[in-house]
Amino acid sequence: MVEFKINKYITLKLEWKKTNIYVNNRLFNQCKYILTRKKISDLEDLLEMESVDELSESSIDSFLENSWDDLRDFEPEFIDIPIETRFWVHCSNLQVWAENNYDTRLLHSNLSFPLLKRLAKAGDPTAKMVFKEEIAKRFASNYPSVINFLTEKGYDEYLSREEFFNSILSNNQADTMIELEKVVNMRYSLNDTVNKPLREDNGEEVYFAIDNRNVVELELYYNETHPEYLLDLIHNFNKLKVLYLYLSEYTEIFPKTSRKFNSLLELKVAIYGWTKIPDIFDKFPNLKTLEIHGEGIVNELNSITKLKQLETLKLIYVNIDKLPDSLGDLKSLKNLLISNTNIDTLPDSIGTLKNLSYLRLLRNPLKELPSSIKNLKNLKKIKLDKNLLENLRQEK
Repeated sequence: MVEFKINKYITLKLEWKKTNIYVNNRLFNQCKYILTRKKISDLEDLLEMESVDELSESSIDSFLENSWDDLRDFEPEFIDIPIETRFWVHCSNLQVWAENNYDTRLLHSNLSFPLLKRLAKAGDPTAKMVFKEEIAKRFASNYPSVINFLTEKGYDEYLSREEFFNSILSNNQADTMIELEKVVNMRYSLNDTVNKPLREDNGEEVYFAIDNRNVVELELYYNETHPEYLLDLIHNFNKLKVLYLYLSEYTEIFPKTSRKFNSLLELKVAIYGWTKIPDIFDKFPNLKTLEIHGEGIVNELNSITKLKQLETLKLIYVNIDKLPDSLGDLKSLKNLLISNTNIDTLPDSIGTLKNLSYLRLLRNPLKELPSSIKNLKNLKKIKLDKNLLENLRQEK
């Protein structure tokens, strides 16, 4: 058996042709290899990399994340490295890591953080001193795979909320997230994306997503205990692209806003009660997707005709009686889905929606379609109630 002592707490042993890491004489089982396909001529790229995580992803081209189909024709080049040579390479790597105060950039995250955590628990004073600092530093790196790893493994729990938000967001956005958590009394979890169907219940956990230290996706719950200015509060998220807005069944007031959200591209609203929805959608002038689900009461939707970039409009289980006569102004509209509403007629202007390719009208009290519907030359997919479908066939 070959053995190498890094310091008082870390020892490497070559046992049964494998390199094992011991912390305080206890076996520590973790990944101890990196696959690499870099050629000598490519090594200049390393100068631009900040961590081993970037090196490994660049080297293996996300090898471990590919599907079998993607890897079917992949022929790895195996290099026969003597077992003892591998052992001494591992020793050298960990020696450098220890000499640099356990800088987690020098090892892959799936090794450096669990090992650093074990060392801190074992009483290593350096590990105890730098553990939280390393977590915050790597969150601040803004490197997606590292942030995802730290979040999935719960390393954000070791930071205060102030430390966590300040490590991943710009100052004013961090302050807004801290205030938002206090106002809604809910804990936000970082995810690589929030993008998913609207929830059917009030979740205990809410999510947000970031890009380049900015909040770009957000779930927002609103009930009668929250201030009406809640939307104004998140106006500091000036790169926000996707907003999921959930209204409690006990809420009768829709949150107000005096601001315009120019960055917002998708607004998805789920309503669990009989909330009256004001006609304020012109506050989101660049929307491409607008979805309203639930029993909200909508008297008018005239403001949506100002959304010149709107591509998808969904109204599901909404208490609305009519669509605006100027619906045809939505020249960018591609998808129109209306189900389980009180709408009994459609405006003639629907026939001017030249880009409309998908139309779904189900379980509405519609008895007929306007004749202008035949002008929709780009319509590729249509779903209608049986009676409407029969009428449409007869008209043809």
